[in-house]
Amino acid sequence: MNELLPTKTARFDWPVLLVILLLLACFMPMLGRREFGRTLENLNIATALEIRRDGHWFVPTLEGQPRTKKPPLTAWITATCMSPETVKACSSPDPVIRAAAFNRLTFEARMPSLIQACLVLVAIYALGGALGGRQIGVGAVLVGASSFGFMRFAEVSLTDVPLTMWVIAANAFIATAVFQRRIWLGCAGAGLALGMAFMTKGPVAFVQTLVPLLVWKLWKFWRDAPQRPIEGNRVRVWPAVVAGIALGSAVAVPWFLAAFLRNPGAQWVIWFKDVTGRDAMDRSDPIFVYFPYLIVMIFPWVFFWIGGIWITARDVVKKQWDADSARTEQFVYALCLMFVPVAIMILFKDRKDRYLLPMVGPAAVLTARCVQVYMRGRASVVASRNTVDIFDTV
Repeated sequence: MNELLPTKTARFDWPVLLVILLLLACFMPMLGRREFGRTLENLNIATALEIRRDGHWFVPTLEGQPRTKKPPLTAWITATCMSPETVKACSSPDPVIRAAAFNRLTFEARMPSLIQACLVLVAIYALGGALGGRQIGVGAVLVGASSFGFMRFAEVSLTDVPLTMWVIAANAFIATAVFQRRIWLGCAGAGLALGMAFMTKGPVAFVQTLVPLLVWKLWKFWRDAPQRPIEGNRVRVWPAVVAGIALGSAVAVPWFLAAFLRNPGAQWVIWFKDVTGRDAMDRSDPIFVYFPYLIVMIFPWVFFWIGGIWITARDVVKKQWDADSARTEQFVYALCLMFVPVAIMILFKDRKDRYLLPMVGPAAVLTARCVQVYMRGRASVVASRNTVDIFDTV
């Protein structure tokens, strides 16, 4: 089984750093040149401004009312990056000073989102490396950074960008624990990342991390049932799992508990409506809208993405589990990370393209696998042709 494990990523590859620097160079000059035009971005900016002006950090307010509908981590980060001088100058009676302050405000408010978008690429690299090795990790970064969905939301101050960062990071740590057998690192990292993801957007983080893991484990249990061996080291995993749960709970539980205890009945109704989408103001989108959204999000890599899905599905159907199957188990896990959350989110009324942003990570991994298989096939064809030419000359 050891030969199936992806090689551990011992160093950070320079192409990943180059992509991150290129991303910063392209987007940073544009951060302060565009006004806030998205409703949810306006809500986040307004909440962060009230935090700075009124000092209501633990329970942020919006128009003077407690904003406990969403967890406050995104608003906290945004407010932290707003300088007090900029916030004060936005209320200046001098229109020149006010305009200059607004330009600085747009830059300061969006810069955290851009930095977290860069960290999304680091998380994609870690996920790809844990599932398929360094080549897959680097390829996944190149695919993810050039995808339409990533570039569309990289500079927008929304909760979906930090959620994507923490979700993909949690999945990378889980993959590290499961496939690289680095149990303590994986469980502790996944617990911390899940706690931060829960503080970013609530229970949807579990739908995009733990539920796909459960589905993958059930599939693996069913596949291995006829010849499942007795494993004696399973008990050793539980202390690390408990430690990860404790770490995530220490991050996520205190704020939610405090918000709930302020007004238990009303707060429960608020969270229930938000999670189920019953308070969505706009009409329900078509039930299959996520599938064209997925295609748009991964554009222009659509054909290689479909190819990665087909290669993995082909190996599953042919039951290829040896070393020549290109680590099929790991890429089946990537399939679960991409499609299981979509299958669950499709059941709710509120369906938006930005909800699919965390799926860009596993989609980029599958795409990179297809590109790798294609390039190896091309190399083998060229090598075989060169061999034939040598024998012809002899």
